[in-house]
Amino acid sequence: MEHLGALDVVDDSVIVDHRRAMEKLEDLDLVSQDMLIQQLADLEQFQWFIRAHLETSSGDLATAKAHTEVEAAAAARQKTTR
Repeated sequence: MEHLGALDVVDDSVIVDHRRAMEKLEDLDLVSQDMLIQQLADLEQFQWFIRAHLETSSGDLATAKAHTEVEAAAAARQKTTR
């Protein structure tokens, strides 16, 4: 669970970076932008699978307030000990 928590934070930063690059490519290279759009779809699907394991019983994301991998790992650990 700790690994999934940390991976969620890493995925977030990769997705944000892909979105920024995608916006910059809009006027430069539509083919490259389309490749990023396809990658984003896969990344977001994998993150959805990860987050399915990190939801609390109330439906909240255990790692929602985490900003680092260490914080996210700790939050995921607490979810499993409750």
